[in-house]
Amino acid sequence: MLISRIREKREIRGLARIPDVELTVFLGVYNASPYFKKIEGWLERLNLAGANLVVVDNASTDGTWDWIHDQLIPLLGDSWITSVRNPINVGGYGSLALNLDLVEKSKWLMTLHQDDSYSPDHVLGHLDAIQAADNSLGMISSEATSFTPNGDRLSYPRGAWLLGSAPEPADVFLAHLRSHSYPFSGASFRGDLLNSIQVPWHSTSFPDTEIVLRAAACWRFAYLSRSTVQYLENPTSESHALDQSQIEHGVFLALVRVFRSYEFARLVDELNVSSLDNFALGINSALRARLSNPSLLGLLQAIAQESLMHATGPIPASAFMLAGAFRGLGDHQASSTLDSLSGIASGQSQTHFRLSKEKIIFSDHTSTVDREITNDLKTIAWIPTVLGDFPKWISKIIYLTALKLAPVRRKRPDWDFRWKK
Repeated sequence: MLISRIREKREIRGLARIPDVELTVFLGVYNASPYFKKIEGWLERLNLAGANLVVVDNASTDGTWDWIHDQLIPLLGDSWITSVRNPINVGGYGSLALNLDLVEKSKWLMTLHQDDSYSPDHVLGHLDAIQAADNSLGMISSEATSFTPNGDRLSYPRGAWLLGSAPEPADVFLAHLRSHSYPFSGASFRGDLLNSIQVPWHSTSFPDTEIVLRAAACWRFAYLSRSTVQYLENPTSESHALDQSQIEHGVFLALVRVFRSYEFARLVDELNVSSLDNFALGINSALRARLSNPSLLGLLQAIAQESLMHATGPIPASAFMLAGAFRGLGDHQASSTLDSLSGIASGQSQTHFRLSKEKIIFSDHTSTVDREITNDLKTIAWIPTVLGDFPKWISKIIYLTALKLAPVRRKRPDWDFRWKK
């Protein structure tokens, strides 16, 4: 396999000193010179509590590899660090996947980002959660506080607030389909989860969300409400550097993989039959909040509903939505069959009154609603800056109260997590 050839070309120092412990801390860096002092500051204070520390340089061109050995290792002590240099830049997720073989003795892997910073007890909090966890827990995520490059604190709502402490797999799936909810910076992953769910390396638009969407059927998630991550809203990061078209095409391809995956079929198979119509409608609505390109949206909605029916058999809501889509294409044979399937159980279904606004449309025309949503987001862009001056608990109350209001949910459909209607 190609991955073994790339691994053979890595430069590794200190591998022999990696002990067999519960947690490995993985710090990925690339051209990190703007952050050298920042990393030195928080990493020197970070209590690793006996965890492994692996620093991986993703083929930097600015002297990062020399800095690791000339500055960072002497600062922390040689025995603390195993350093790795990738032979080529394989992207942020690719760097993690490429080096999973080095941490196979650890049950858990924590990922730290070069442009963020972490409280001294960040690792300790995750170790406490790990020790209290059963084998079903796959990921631990921490509350994050966002900052601008100028150091101004921002306050953003977190999807994890709306999910609660014990969400069901379908709740996690539909929430992340709308908007990524569990912060990945400083998160800890069970090694079995990362090894079982592999995503492509080349696209930076959606790997974190794709992992959660596929893991939702098989693993539980823990969210630590105390903020121990200082997240930099970095306009030059891998994900922020993409334009809207690049993001949406990456999301489209990733979600095709998700809907055609074994994990999605498993999640659907474990749903109560009485929930399937609402779940189908929840998927369609979440995709409308996620994608603004109408052509990609219509295709993906059809793929999702066909995948859902492939996993379970005919679902009235799915059949109804697909019938309209095929009718719009002039495929009367398909639409007629789907109309018949949707009508069989229509008397028992309580969800058909919602179907009129959950259509699937193959179109090349820009949606007026999408433009309105975009304009609304620009209008309220000042809110995170203002609320950043408030204590976090106050801004959280304000956000949660606002998101209960129907007009706010209409303006921000990406935060309307309700689907059991």
